[in-house]
Amino acid sequence: MNWSLFKFDIKRNYVLFLVITGVLLLYMNIIIGMYDPNGMEAMQKLAEMKMGTGDLMKIMGFDFGTNINPSLTQYLSQYFYGFLIFMFPLIYVISIGNRLIAKSVDNGSIAFLLSTPNTRFKLAMTQALFLIITTFLMIAVVTLSGVSFAEAKFPGKLDSSAFFMLNWGAFLTMFTICGTTFFFSSVFNESSKSIGFSTAIPVIFLLMQMISNAGETYKFLKNLTFFTLFDTAKIVAGEPVGLNLFVLFLIGAAFFTAGILIFRKRDLSV
Repeated sequence: MNWSLFKFDIKRNYVLFLVITGVLLLYMNIIIGMYDPNGMEAMQKLAEMKMGTGDLMKIMGFDFGTNINPSLTQYLSQYFYGFLIFMFPLIYVISIGNRLIAKSVDNGSIAFLLSTPNTRFKLAMTQALFLIITTFLMIAVVTLSGVSFAEAKFPGKLDSSAFFMLNWGAFLTMFTICGTTFFFSSVFNESSKSIGFSTAIPVIFLLMQMISNAGETYKFLKNLTFFTLFDTAKIVAGEPVGLNLFVLFLIGAAFFTAGILIFRKRDLSV
């Protein structure tokens, strides 16, 4: 890994990292603060007033059905880990992933990096590790903050092991998205094409996952998106999810590997 390049990446990207992490922390703490250990009927009615009682509630993950007294961990798995945990990190990953390779090729700055005594493999590996490490740190900060605030607000109510597994699953899902973003950033010379594909793939898959919650008619969509592998209900219930999470890792690793190999071999318009 090229440490000079890694430190340069930190300097030019830390503001966005802090902003997105700060927004996640804000939402996490607000949602924890809204939890009512005596029952979520009032919260359910408030959501129904805002969005109605139809499929939109299910799509957004704000429908507990007949279970109006969920545990804190169940509550978080739906209100935070069904949608919000991906929405804001997606902005970070797509922006940074594109900036690391495709934008550098597009604006010609990659020529300077290639003029240094570093191989393409080393440069690409450094950029890939930066994306992975910073995404992991983002989820880790959210995890520690969530545990701390939940224990302060509702002592003993949070199932810590399930909560950590939720965050590990969220990271591996983001790892897969990082891989696809890095892949497209490595494939295209034009930044616009990289952003287009990097945005379209995860957004379409996330929408498919959300719509599949609307009812039996759309349930088949679960089989077409990798977000299904992050099964929050099974995690909270303590059911085995190791294979699902391993598949997420393999998908992300495959995209990262393919991106690095393509970047090493392809012609760069610089």
